[in-house]
Amino acid sequence: MKIDHLLWGVRALEDGIREIGERTGVEPAPGGSHPGFGTRNALLALGEACYLEIVAPDPAQSELRSFGRYLANLEAPRLLTWAARTDDLDLLREKTRQHGLQPGEIHALSRRRPDGTRMSCRLFEIAGHEGGALVPFFIQFDQGVTHPARTAPAGCGLQRLVLRTQKPAELAGILRILELEGEVAIELAGGEEMVATLDAPRGRVDLRGRREAS
Repeated sequence: MKIDHLLWGVRALEDGIREIGERTGVEPAPGGSHPGFGTRNALLALGEACYLEIVAPDPAQSELRSFGRYLANLEAPRLLTWAARTDDLDLLREKTRQHGLQPGEIHALSRRRPDGTRMSCRLFEIAGHEGGALVPFFIQFDQGVTHPARTAPAGCGLQRLVLRTQKPAELAGILRILELEGEVAIELAGGEEMVATLDAPRGRVDLRGRREAS
């Protein structure tokens, strides 16, 4: 598996587009709304098969689901989580179960791109581990779907994703099961933090997301 994308959470999409554009020198492009989820996004390519997703509440959707409400209450923009891409989501889900993890239900997600084409995928999360919020969720794009990185504004790249945790051995063990250990760097820290370092026209850009230890 590979890193598919990073989620950058903001309260207002326009503000998120402007901030990332100013920091990187490449302006993200609106991606579309997620019907029923209360969110919408904008995208920035980080290579041919990796991208940054700026996600925010969608004011056009009258009822915000829990994720939309969470985004609406963010105190500041932050790196929320990351996604790993697989070619066989069902097989991966069964593999996590066999290793004693607790895979969630598979959810279908779709949106219309600004050009009218449809993007659709399936995804799931896992529980039953000590990796905290640093463990990714898993995604498989439907057959025939063009990967979002191929149509998003280009010019930036993902140099490094660092996961900092009080339990580095436990996190490394989970990522080893998922064949993802080589995709990230794991460091000991006093709380949970993700740091994504981007190569951009305006130089190095660090995107951070931190959750203090309880």
